[in-house]
Amino acid sequence: MQQTDEALLDAMRKNTRYSIRFAGKQNLVVKEEKNLAVFWDLLQQTAKHDNFTTHVKKHYEAIFNFNSIYQLTAFKDDIAIATAVFVGFGNTFTYLFAASDYKRHQLLAPYLLQWEAIKLGQKLGYKYYDFFGIAPRMKGVKSKEKGISEHEYDERHLVVR
Repeated sequence: MQQTDEALLDAMRKNTRYSIRFAGKQNLVVKEEKNLAVFWDLLQQTAKHDNFTTHVKKHYEAIFNFNSIYQLTAFKDDIAIATAVFVGFGNTFTYLFAASDYKRHQLLAPYLLQWEAIKLGQKLGYKYYDFFGIAPRMKGVKSKEKGISEHEYDERHLVVR
């Protein structure tokens, strides 16, 4: 993360750079603020669409109480369409989880959120960005995550250095 924006973008796949730039042209507004209600609503939509079970809301409430937790949310016309949660610890800014409104998936807001998270981590002085949920050697990773994630792995996580 100590590289310039241009160098970080150049390290990404062409399609990923396109998706970040495309999302940036969709009049999306990205805000950095903790809002459990927005996260919970989008998480429930995502869980229903992708057919998975979430933790209980109190689990996320406890996480949101930590000062080292950050949330980025993308809005389209004042409607929250995607959100992501991160934690800063030591010299690493780590992606924890995200959710989005599938009805607006064509706006590619999750790409913009990941990019804005990398920039936020830089601004806050973190040395590394950890795509916590990405498995080593891209096992089972969808193409959209691969493009952002083709950087470097440590023994457990993908890390942008």
